[in-house]
Amino acid sequence: MNFIYIDGPRDTLLALRDIADMVLRLKGAQTLPDGNLRVSAYATDDAITEIQNRGASVTVIFNNDELKARTDELFPPGVG
Repeated sequence: MNFIYIDGPRDTLLALRDIADMVLRLKGAQTLPDGNLRVSAYATDDAITEIQNRGASVTVIFNNDELKARTDELFPPGVG
């Protein structure tokens, strides 16, 4: 999974809800200066491709490896 920002028009973002392998966070959407919205999501590489194919812009904040490293740092494997 990647942690991403998705930018696009409201209707485009709402239409992304059916993409498999993505957890879309519509709460806390930010309105950008150009009128588009920015939301965050957790998404696989395939889901990112689908998001882009539907006309939204994607910015990867943490890729798969970075997100795993951060998760392992917070919750070390084998502890607990």
